[in-house]
Amino acid sequence: MFPPPGTDEADSFFARRDEKGAGRLYLGLMPQGHTSDTAVVHALAALLQGPTALALEGEDRDLFWTIVAYHSSLQELGRTMTIARDDVPLRLEARFGEDARKLLADDVEELTANVTRAEQPRLLERLGSAAGTDDAVSVLAATNMFSVGVDVPRLGLMLVNGQPKGTSEYIQATSRVGRSGPGLVVSLFRSARPRDRSHFETFSSYHNALYRHVEPTSVTPYSPPSQRRSLHAALVILARFAAGYRRNGDAGRAFPDGAHTLRGLADRLVAVVERVDPAEADSARASLDGFIDDWETTALSSTLLYSDDQGRFSRLLKGFGQNGEGTATLRSMRNVDAQTSLYVRGRNYKKAGKK
Repeated sequence: MFPPPGTDEADSFFARRDEKGAGRLYLGLMPQGHTSDTAVVHALAALLQGPTALALEGEDRDLFWTIVAYHSSLQELGRTMTIARDDVPLRLEARFGEDARKLLADDVEELTANVTRAEQPRLLERLGSAAGTDDAVSVLAATNMFSVGVDVPRLGLMLVNGQPKGTSEYIQATSRVGRSGPGLVVSLFRSARPRDRSHFETFSSYHNALYRHVEPTSVTPYSPPSQRRSLHAALVILARFAAGYRRNGDAGRAFPDGAHTLRGLADRLVAVVERVDPAEADSARASLDGFIDDWETTALSSTLLYSDDQGRFSRLLKGFGQNGEGTATLRSMRNVDAQTSLYVRGRNYKKAGKK
């Protein structure tokens, strides 16, 4: 939330009104008398043909060449992937004949949790490929993974398949298009869904005051999972910038002389917890005391660094998913969960004469 403006209503110090930027245009569609899949086929075909039918060239053509189809669930995304590869090419050919845009199966990609981390950089690289190149993507079916951390300036066209559950998610997702030029966001509503119909009927007033409709979120900053992920990191930040143990090698220099200082910093953190959530103060105290004890034990017995990815010395902190010693710590608020390997252990059994 930006603070209110001061002496000038267009200037709040943190943000200024942009009078020259093209911005984004929001368009709402709610087809009647069609199934939702048919509506998606017709909308995708029309948007795909748009750059060709309007004879766009250069940067304008590139901005609207790739359609980001945003979904709130993997089930709807799966249907769109099938539709984009099977039904949309047939619709383009039947509707536009020889002038139809060619849509191949390789031109359709998805950005979901099913895409491995190793494949994600390659996909983002493809999204940056300009229209007309072999790597250009025509349709990108995405879930809320697209709404955080994806910054591809050339994207300017989005189809929102059904109104997302939260306004904040809707703002985050649609803000990923139209970042370097004009953007078009087409919201495809389902007439059979009361919530979609309500958003369509109040489309103009809703978008004229979009940020006013952001729902308040519940925050539990001192719950046990939050403490395990970040409370010790807050203490390390204070140690480095308030107590003067700033350099990487100073992690081992904090003891024994700095033990009293670090426990004093822990007291200050616990005092904050007592003001915000008194019920969690005891667990916060225990968590910080345990962390300091482990820190002291390691610092007095070996060469200790805050972070050492090369494994030459002992380390105080490590990233989630990393093996070895160190306390697991978040490196980014965008990555909250670690990947988990699943092992299934079975037993031999006999069935139909086979083992």
